[in-house]
Amino acid sequence: NFLDGLNSLVSGYYIISIFCLFFLGEQSSIALIYQKEIMYLLIGLVIFFIFNMFGLTFLGDGGAYILAILMGYLFISNFNFNITISPYYIALLLWYPAFENLFSLSRRLISNRKVSKPDNLHLHQLIYLKMRKAPIKNHKIINFISSFVILFYNLIIFIVATKYYSSTKILVCLIMINLFIYYSLYYFLSKYSMQNK
Repeated sequence: NFLDGLNSLVSGYYIISIFCLFFLGEQSSIALIYQKEIMYLLIGLVIFFIFNMFGLTFLGDGGAYILAILMGYLFISNFNFNITISPYYIALLLWYPAFENLFSLSRRLISNRKVSKPDNLHLHQLIYLKMRKAPIKNHKIINFISSFVILFYNLIIFIVATKYYSSTKILVCLIMINLFIYYSLYYFLSKYSMQNK
């Protein structure tokens, strides 16, 4: 639930991940297991995404936890069923929520803050704060644009990863690129946020 600070970010992220898995199945003749269940989940997520985009529904802690467990189980099960898929492909599809969690916990430990105490220093919230400086005044639009920036970046990475789904070296390089971009962007935005307090 570390990502649940912006509307449509969690649901949008998993929609993109599922589409990439389906695309991989179609293009590479990889047999997906739980295909019907994944399709139902995708339909539910798309409906939720639309309502969440306008702030009409919210995922909450329980929804975020259940969704993370389901996605992890479905992705890992499909990896176990298809030996041609590199484990790093699955890791890359789940990199952002997993790394945001790890980074946030580490950041709090290093700064001697309570790990369980929430804060507004997540990457998506820093992006949102930067976007609020734009001339757009509508909170919901800024919220969605902030989510869209993160989702669009991940979509590009996932498309490249799906092309090289069995190439561990390329996938590890993509994960390293993601971590570098995350750290760089976080450093820049956190400095900007401190200067504009």
